[in-house]
Amino acid sequence: MSKEKAKEYYTHKRGAKKLNCAQAVIAAFTEKFLLDENSVGLFASFGRGMAPGGVCGAYYAAKFIMGDDHGDDIKRCGDTFLSKAGSLKCKEIRQGKKLSCVGCVETASEFLEGVKGSRANILVEKTKDVISLERQVRIIAGSLILSGILLSIFVNPWFLAVSIFVSSGLIFAGVTDSCMMGVLLMKLPYNRNLYKVKSGGKTCTMG
Repeated sequence: MSKEKAKEYYTHKRGAKKLNCAQAVIAAFTEKFLLDENSVGLFASFGRGMAPGGVCGAYYAAKFIMGDDHGDDIKRCGDTFLSKAGSLKCKEIRQGKKLSCVGCVETASEFLEGVKGSRANILVEKTKDVISLERQVRIIAGSLILSGILLSIFVNPWFLAVSIFVSSGLIFAGVTDSCMMGVLLMKLPYNRNLYKVKSGGKTCTMG
């Protein structure tokens, strides 16, 4: 079943690379919904609460797969998440502790298994040559830490506080699985509408 496949992808039981919640759902339903083979990679930035609007990545992936032609199904999927998790937003779901991340992947997958019809022949293309959010976070964090160290050596020792602050933020992000820098970067203009989706003669943007 696709539900089990999605769970295995997310828990690192399929393949060599662990997928985030959004990727796990996309990967599990690639064959059923005839998704473009590059779709899984393009959802790499939509885990850990970094999907548009801060919604759960698994829910966002399910919503994307269903597309505009399944408005009623999307609403029912949202209602299902609200009932089980108490919210559609990743941060609020984790704080509420009603549904785990694995549970979100299972909920989204279980719902997609019951969806009739398919958003066939979806082609996802990148509209801008922008690096992923995760890589942007690493570059900025690394640059700030290095700058703080160099400035503390050559200008004023107090600049070391910059490195300490950023390092603490990375530790907090790792422990809570929540990255404020990533959320802020997602709101910047050049990180919006990153992908173009072609399906059934229609074109729309996502991200």
